[in-house]
Amino acid sequence: MLQIIGEYTKNNQMLKNSLLLYFLIAFFPKMFAQNLNLYDFDDKVVSNDTVYFEGNTNDNLLEIGFKITNSGTSAINVKVKKEEISIIDGTENYFCWKECYTPDIFVSPDFLTIEAGATNDRSFKGDYKPNKNNGESEILYTFFNVDDTQDTVSVLVIYDITTPTAITSVKNNSIFISKPYPVPAKEFVSIKFNLDKADGVKLEIFSLQGSKIEEKLIEQRKGEFVLFSGNYDPGIYIYQFSKSGRIIDKGKFIFQ
Repeated sequence: MLQIIGEYTKNNQMLKNSLLLYFLIAFFPKMFAQNLNLYDFDDKVVSNDTVYFEGNTNDNLLEIGFKITNSGTSAINVKVKKEEISIIDGTENYFCWKECYTPDIFVSPDFLTIEAGATNDRSFKGDYKPNKNNGESEILYTFFNVDDTQDTVSVLVIYDITTPTAITSVKNNSIFISKPYPVPAKEFVSIKFNLDKADGVKLEIFSLQGSKIEEKLIEQRKGEFVLFSGNYDPGIYIYQFSKSGRIIDKGKFIFQ
């Protein structure tokens, strides 16, 4: 009798363990699933990633947008939170969700509903005003499910503002060097130039740590340099045009 009860108790416990294991396998992933995802307008996933946005001190307003996708099976009410990680003095920033808010609003008062499997690609805008100030400001935007605070996705935007290089002259003749395009880049970066003379002008590429990676001697007065991503690791690079040790123009470009 005791043995029968023991077997029954043992089998009953095994059944309970099996049911518990089934519950964990079936429902645990759903409890912590991330249903919100972020994409840029090139359809690159930027969920929990960093995005660089370059501008210069002549820009009145820089505006960045993202696509927010609900990969879940039910509608989600989404709000946005702004966190200023590092801000250059004298600049302004705000964001738009259901409407555009003032700079002192850090959590959107309103939510927007994103249906299951749908994408909202129009509502969010991150706005940044340099107000003639250069430097990098870092702002973290977090999109969260109002009804499930575990379901969130963020993107860190670094607004990188530089002072534009004035059109310089070499022997009193104007030159033009374009800003790198596109920024950030996936496959290549293009820099166009129009010089008075090509003699002795060179393009140098450096890592952020200052190590020279590449040097090209310019052999024609007018043209375009194309730098391909296959020759570089993902990251930020510094370029400069110089002649006889004098820097004519410099800036940064990014390979993703």
